[in-house]
Amino acid sequence: MRKSTTASSAADPTPEKALQDALKSHVTGKAVVVATPETNQKQATETTMKFRVYGKVQGVFFRKHTAAKAVKLGLVGYVRNNQDAERSVEGVVMGAREKVADFAQWVSCEGSPKSRISRCDKSFVGRIQAQSFEIL
Repeated sequence: MRKSTTASSAADPTPEKALQDALKSHVTGKAVVVATPETNQKQATETTMKFRVYGKVQGVFFRKHTAAKAVKLGLVGYVRNNQDAERSVEGVVMGAREKVADFAQWVSCEGSPKSRISRCDKSFVGRIQAQSFEIL
């Protein structure tokens, strides 16, 4: 008579078990990270980029074209005008690495038809909570 044990069950819980543990942790105050292989894979291929664009980028439908480009590429995030002296535009995009790279090229060099981009600062930041792309 053999005792059946599976070490992989304890180390790699099912999504249902992970959810139960998370619910228990809410009551007990313990922190539990709930992640499935799909979640881990998606996070590994996603990136988040913050950008600020300088030049003639306000009053030329830059935000509208930026939102359209982001949506076309399947990205989420936001874009907004800054009230700084340089009248820059800033935003954050999140999505697949190659799509964010395409967006970075577009926002740095192309922009809206009437815009004139003199500089674009970009940095990579942590994930954001967004379900769509918004113009703020």
